[in-house]
Amino acid sequence: NVKGWDIAFSFNPLSGVSGDFYDFYSVDELLKGIVLLDVSGHGIASGLITMITRSLMMKYYNALETIKLNKIVHQFNVDLIKEIHGVDNYLTGIFLKINDDIIEYVNAGHNDILYKKGNRDKVVVVQPKEVDCKGLFLGVGEMEINYKVVNFKVSDGDYLLLCTDGIIESRNKDGREYGIEGLSEAFRKAGNGTAKNMLGSILSDFYGFTDDGKIIDDFTIIILKKVAGYNLNDNQGT
Repeated sequence: NVKGWDIAFSFNPLSGVSGDFYDFYSVDELLKGIVLLDVSGHGIASGLITMITRSLMMKYYNALETIKLNKIVHQFNVDLIKEIHGVDNYLTGIFLKINDDIIEYVNAGHNDILYKKGNRDKVVVVQPKEVDCKGLFLGVGEMEINYKVVNFKVSDGDYLLLCTDGIIESRNKDGREYGIEGLSEAFRKAGNGTAKNMLGSILSDFYGFTDDGKIIDDFTIIILKKVAGYNLNDNQGT
């Protein structure tokens, strides 16, 4: 539980060990940051890389108050390249720095964040108009670059959806991909209840779509709802 946010998430490894990694960073019950990373592939090799990323990210997210988010991501990438040099895996990721209703956001080759305003029946992608803010993959020496920061504001009742691409790339028995369109529509139809209820509605739609279809990768989905004051809901993952 943290002040000002209602959070629910679902973490779904394809096998016993996952290449997805997520973490929440808080100080005195204030949510300060979130990271969601997706290592290419799945299984033991990808899982070992997530263990490396966790220790690196803890170090840098503890410096959020004094270091800009894009600098944190850049330095994290430099250290990560040193740690996994010669390994074929790469990572994509979403990094958030949170100061109450102000969000700083860096995207490293990952699928976009979805945003839903609490009083509107519409889901949009968090992306500045006519600006390419999506950086390249992490962990690849030849692709070391600087990352751009997107700043945006949320209001009480607004929602954010973060996910790895396992949910987007899963297919139904006819071979049709769920896609960002299917996820956005499920998010739109989920109403404006608690984060836990929203998550349940989206997963119900997803599993209804896939039915006997193929889930091809680990997938993680995180729902955040901005709320006033303390979050008094049962704040848990599924």
